[in-house]
Amino acid sequence: MEINTLAEHKHQLQNSEFRPRAREAAKTLGISEAEYVALSYPSQAQPLDIDRLQDLLIAVQNLGEVMALTRNDSMVFEHHGSYYNPRFRHNHMILENPPIDIRLRLNDVSWGFSVNENERLSLQFFDTEGRAIHKIYLTEKSDHHAYHYLIQKYCTKFVMPSPKSSDHKGELKAQPSEQEWLEFKKRWEQMTNSHQLNPLLKSYGISRPQAYQQLVDVATQINPDSVKFTLEQLALLQVPVLIFAPNGVCTQIHNGTIDKLMETGPWLNVLDKTFHMHLNLPSVSQAWKVYKPSDQEIIESIEWFDHANQPIAMLYLHPKARKDPTMTAKWQGLLTSICKLLNKH
Repeated sequence: MEINTLAEHKHQLQNSEFRPRAREAAKTLGISEAEYVALSYPSQAQPLDIDRLQDLLIAVQNLGEVMALTRNDSMVFEHHGSYYNPRFRHNHMILENPPIDIRLRLNDVSWGFSVNENERLSLQFFDTEGRAIHKIYLTEKSDHHAYHYLIQKYCTKFVMPSPKSSDHKGELKAQPSEQEWLEFKKRWEQMTNSHQLNPLLKSYGISRPQAYQQLVDVATQINPDSVKFTLEQLALLQVPVLIFAPNGVCTQIHNGTIDKLMETGPWLNVLDKTFHMHLNLPSVSQAWKVYKPSDQEIIESIEWFDHANQPIAMLYLHPKARKDPTMTAKWQGLLTSICKLLNKH
């Protein structure tokens, strides 16, 4: 379909009675979200210079309070806060400034745009497949002058995105041999922190659920229907947690408690002051409780996966709460409760 035709179809979608979000609208047109956004050039979207991405992200702290949004196919995270003092290491941006806590793999960001959606201003970033992997929205407290200065400084010549086709992330490679599984289990036991897990999985070409099915001593599959119960109990008990929401390029992390829950159709929402979360409950196909080795202590996690074995979220007791006997008791009680739901599915 020609660009002019796609642009006209986009215009029709934007002016329809039930205006779809960009992600769904792009699917309707059979294009990536990066291409969908680019169709609004030059009136509503301006390309950003990804070759200067690190400098651009450093400049974001000049905007003051913003809303950071990261999503995967099943979950959306939105945090209000600042991008103060990002660090860069091994081609990653590391931002540890709760409520905004982010890990972004810079080499996998292929396109960026400043976007004006009816005066709702944002910076939006896309991977090689044209998937939206991170967005930064201005709020009423943001410095709009700094935003316009930023996009003027980092804008670049327009080139229509040309995404690569999907690499079938949900498809698993051939099962490792018995000897390879023995080697994997030995290397698992030698891990000194949970950050070593992804490289270990990649070296064997396996997914987390595939590995957990072999690690019967430390991984327990639990009822996927326990997801709603888990979030309800976390809110009721006010247990501080770390919740990781990854999409393969960017991971956004929630630090602390959750409070206000609201269910809308298939979505379970957290609607707190500086944090909104939207989880598509039917998309959770597998849930696991996992004990991971580290150099200091065994770390327990609750992990949720979709139908393609892709991670939706990983939950841990917050490190500060691990020193509080009351909170550790509540967390252990929650883990025990969700395991009892196993045979009710």
